[in-house]
Amino acid sequence: MRCDCSRSVTSTETDTGQITGWVVYKNKKAVRDADVILRDADMIQMVSIGQAKQRALTKKCSSAEMMPESTNTSPAGFFSFSEVDIGDYYIEINDHSLGAVAEAAISDDKPVCSIDTIVLKQTGTIEGSIDKSLIKVDSTFVYIVEIDRRVSVDSLGRFLIENVPARDYTIRIMENSTVVESLLDTIEVSESDTVSVYNIGAEFGTIDIDGIIHEE
Repeated sequence: MRCDCSRSVTSTETDTGQITGWVVYKNKKAVRDADVILRDADMIQMVSIGQAKQRALTKKCSSAEMMPESTNTSPAGFFSFSEVDIGDYYIEINDHSLGAVAEAAISDDKPVCSIDTIVLKQTGTIEGSIDKSLIKVDSTFVYIVEIDRRVSVDSLGRFLIENVPARDYTIRIMENSTVVESLLDTIEVSESDTVSVYNIGAEFGTIDIDGIIHEE
């Protein structure tokens, strides 16, 4: 889900912009007080490959500026982020067991980004295991790039990630800040689904979606 970007009414160029959107339930009723999180897409991609520090130095931003921004929807289901740096962003919306993830972009010539109406859906679950050769219980975790979410594995390499908004995701296995394995294909999480990913890092891992096994 991308935004409809338009040029703001201004006579000077700007280094920042604005992202706005509306959130509704399936019955079109406005969602009030939902949590809305804005994440820098470039930043979390670099975090997932251990380059956050390099990006921070390049942008000359502080640790506080690297943190995601958050707000809540109004009684009418509206949200807005102002003074957003130029770049690409993921917007995650959560309301109990409902959620969604949208995408937005701010550029010099398109500093205002109005996202199409976002409809919340039941969240799903990702479960699975990693190859035993990758297991280091104290430092190994599974990372979902698009929502900047990580979870540790147990002594058998198993993991469970709940309340995942429906969409495609990039999954990486990390040891501390280093990527040790990545799924070649994205994983599609559908509404209320449980997606199982087995033996990540093995020569032939499998993905089980609705009982259908797919070779990696």
